[in-house]
Amino acid sequence: MDKIKEGYTRISDIVSVPGMFDMIPLEVLEKKVRIGTNVHEAIHMDFLGFVPDLAEDEKGYYDSYLEWKSITNTGISMSEDRFYDDNLMITGAIDGLLRFPYEDNLVAVDWKTSATCTKAISDTWRAQGGFYHYLLMQNNVHNVSQRYLFVQLHPKGKLPKVKEFLFTQDIWKECLDLLDKYRFSTQQ
Repeated sequence: MDKIKEGYTRISDIVSVPGMFDMIPLEVLEKKVRIGTNVHEAIHMDFLGFVPDLAEDEKGYYDSYLEWKSITNTGISMSEDRFYDDNLMITGAIDGLLRFPYEDNLVAVDWKTSATCTKAISDTWRAQGGFYHYLLMQNNVHNVSQRYLFVQLHPKGKLPKVKEFLFTQDIWKECLDLLDKYRFSTQQ
């Protein structure tokens, strides 16, 4: 993981739900973190033109990505870049910006290896995407779509589930509210 500049708050910390994973055994969480990290790295290696070497329990997720990439005919324009905003003092590493053949604007994407997508998880994804959209705008990334995708990769290589959100002012208000609540809770 890259080092975060001092004084900046990570978007993943802002949108995380306290206690969401408390009931999951530590060894299961550690395995999921390894899988998620390695699959993200593999997708980044694909962007760079390399073939990744993955463990058996990671390959299905990567195959799911390749299947989706092939069917959607997308190209990745940016992968795993970290952005900062000096006004709100927030930072986030965006998994990628995709170029679809039928669309002029780039679409932000976040690759997920999570097993489920509950309402609470979907809400965190919506806010995460809202923050990412804001970061892209603040960093003068041009031609970015209002929509952003969360691609939930399948562990057995099947087509992933895709959750799409559109950036709106209502979502941005939710994001600012989450940021205020996070900062209040961490100052206690």
